[in-house]
Amino acid sequence: MIVIMQRRRSVGAVPRTAAAFVRSRSVSRRIALFLSGMAVLAIMAWLWDRGEDHEIYYAVLRFWDVTVGFSHYLPFLDTHAVLSALQCHRVGIDVFVQNPCDALGRPHNYSPVWFALAYTGLGNADVPAVGTALVVAYFIVVSWMASPKSAQELLLYVLAVFSTASVFAMERGNADLLLFCLIVVSCAAHGSPRARLFTYGALFLGALLKFYPLAAFAAALRERVGRFFLIAISVSAAWALFVALSWQQLRAMLPNIPHAEPLQDAFASRNFFVALEHLANRVVPGHGHAFKMTCDALYLAAVFLSISGSAILSIRLGRAGIMPLTSDRSRAFFIVAGFIVVGAFFAGQNAPYRAIWLMPLLPLLMEARRDGQKRTSRQLANCAIAATLILMWFEFFHQAVGRLSGSTAAQDLAAFLVREPLWWIYVTGMLTLLWLQLAQSYQSVAAKLWLRLEGWSVVS
Repeated sequence: MIVIMQRRRSVGAVPRTAAAFVRSRSVSRRIALFLSGMAVLAIMAWLWDRGEDHEIYYAVLRFWDVTVGFSHYLPFLDTHAVLSALQCHRVGIDVFVQNPCDALGRPHNYSPVWFALAYTGLGNADVPAVGTALVVAYFIVVSWMASPKSAQELLLYVLAVFSTASVFAMERGNADLLLFCLIVVSCAAHGSPRARLFTYGALFLGALLKFYPLAAFAAALRERVGRFFLIAISVSAAWALFVALSWQQLRAMLPNIPHAEPLQDAFASRNFFVALEHLANRVVPGHGHAFKMTCDALYLAAVFLSISGSAILSIRLGRAGIMPLTSDRSRAFFIVAGFIVVGAFFAGQNAPYRAIWLMPLLPLLMEARRDGQKRTSRQLANCAIAATLILMWFEFFHQAVGRLSGSTAAQDLAAFLVREPLWWIYVTGMLTLLWLQLAQSYQSVAAKLWLRLEGWSVVS
């Protein structure tokens, strides 16, 4: 059995004068990252105001494969969706049924908790200010989270910030930006277990607003057994109370959640199996129930193989000593964001902008790439960084191939056949790294499970 509870070394330890120099350079690069974001925001605002037809603005965003220019289009359209719902809710309209305040007539498809903001007076007139504030806050938090130690690392962060997923989230002013800022900042409380309660509080607020952050409570596996069960029971009770109090509104909201076809630009664990079911029904009609049962069984088998395979792989990597020792700060980002991505992938369909949650994985991966003691660790980190950026830019590549080939159907099918296995491999790899990171927490639930699995694998 390998020893996983080891004294943590000082990552990247250097002499004091050199450390001060590195910190100053790192701060300068963070400022450069923030200013680059602000410059792009200013340019896009200028392009929008430049003419009534906004053609240059549309062309720039279409380069990133962001859909714009349709009827009743507005910048920060998702911010508009929330604020318009607040505006109509204030005057007594049931926005789960209809929302005449929305430019596209979209009924409210978010949690009823958002209605708590109705009495702030926010409405459609505030969309530009609120949307811009969300984007600026996003740039601030990303620049604070990033710690580029070289020009090359700064370039990698710039590629992530201006990826298709990130630009899509910013252009829509999606509420994911708010959750991203709230949860990432809360990860700063990574020190004592008592301080981490702030992180769990932010996660619960995020779950009340958009549900999917609930998956990140798996991060409580890094706690000791007693604290883990206290968190699990408290969160379960609070969530049950929320559902009971909001049940009628939640029922009215669920039909409003948009659903995409498997070949469209949404990532989810079930996409491949739903597409397989549709194909089977088209080729051999009349056996829908049998095909559904078969595809559901295949899906459950794939989920089991992904989770069990990641646990086994983490044990093998741990035995080989490929366990990157990173700073507590980057580990906190990785564990929380990693479980958000894994949970979102398995729970349902996700619009491309949700891939912004891949960005908090980069600090740990870059530390492993920079400070890994073994060549294999550094190579794995390089592969993980490359895969992260490819997924964040995926819809751009999808659209670029389509422009070259000229065949929409062929490009959608090709993108689907690349995207689905890539996401499955990426999520399985992320689960492997999550096991390894959680196992480093002394006397945690995850460490005890990890040791038991290791002992079982030795016996078997």
